[in-house]
This record gives sequence, C-alpha cells and structure tokens, in this order.
Amino acid sequence: MNRIAILALSAALFTASDAAAQKMGATNTNAPEIEQAIDLGPTGRVELSYTAITWAAGRWAKTLEDEERRERMKSRINGSAKQSPLGYFSAGSDILLGDVRVPEGDYKLGFTLDDDYAWRITLFGADSEIHVPLGLRESPMESKRLIVSFYAGDEDFTGGIYVAFGKQTGDIAIKAAPSEG
Repeated sequence: MNRIAILALSAALFTASDAAAQKMGATNTNAPEIEQAIDLGPTGRVELSYTAITWAAGRWAKTLEDEERRERMKSRINGSAKQSPLGYFSAGSDILLGDVRVPEGDYKLGFTLDDDYAWRITLFGADSEIHVPLGLRESPMESKRLIVSFYAGDEDFTGGIYVAFGKQTGDIAIKAAPSEG
C-alpha cells in the first residue's frame, strides 16, 4: 500500500473514531470505570457510573477554539454523547442538580456543549434530555482524565457533584426537589 493510501486511511480512522463516541479511541481503550452512590437521607439515593476518559488528551479544546471548526466539533461531541453515553445516573427521588429539576429515574450520562460552547452534563431519559450547566472555571491543577465525584454537604442531607477535566473544574449542588403543586 502506498504512503498516500496509508495516510488517507489513517485520517479516515481518526475522524471516524473521533465522531463515533465520547469514550472511544485508543487513548480510552483501558479507561477506568467508576461507580459511586450517595445516600441523601430523605432525598433518597443518587447513583453515578462513568468512564474516566481522556477526551483525546485535550485535542478537542484546540478544535473548539477554531471558529471554522467548532460548530462541527460541537455536533460531534453532542451526537456522541447521545449515541454512546459515558455512563449512567440514577435518582431515587426528584432532586435538583443546581437549579435543574431531575425527576426520579434512571438516565444515561453524557457531556455536551450548549449554543455558547459551554460544557454541561446531559441526562438522557427514555423520552427527554435534561441539561445541567457545569459553570466550569480554571483550575490550578490539570486532570488528565475526566473526574466526576460526589461529595457530602453540610446541612439537610445535601451534597454535590464535583467535575474536572483538563484545566477546568465545576461543582453542582444536589438537594431534594421541592414538591410540585
């Protein structure tokens, strides 16, 4: 096989693996699977499992900085999140993640970009999508792999979710959702 054919095949394979799924690719072949749960008392149990991916060692960030390529990258990331989620999320009762109401139930977990290219957690239900803004900020430490971790709160059985990847971190509070009525 000549060099041009090999280069073309390599480029096609890279593009296909990039678009195929958030957790695909050589850098994530042996990515660790993480499972966590937090019992929030009367709020119920919240469970989370995910694959601690590298997101191609941050190459996605450079693509998102390029205005000509960023919309296509956002479409790939968002499509991949839905087709091949990174994990699962389960709420034993209605909860609030930040200001977003999440009904009791089981969801697929992905990370997507909004119209302003800001990261969010997306929970995919049987017939719904719930988007939770991450509100990421710069971190002095770099996380080579995605970190999603529960932590306990101080009052009323509240807690939170800590998220880190690359040089960005964010926190989302978890608490019981008020009764609808």
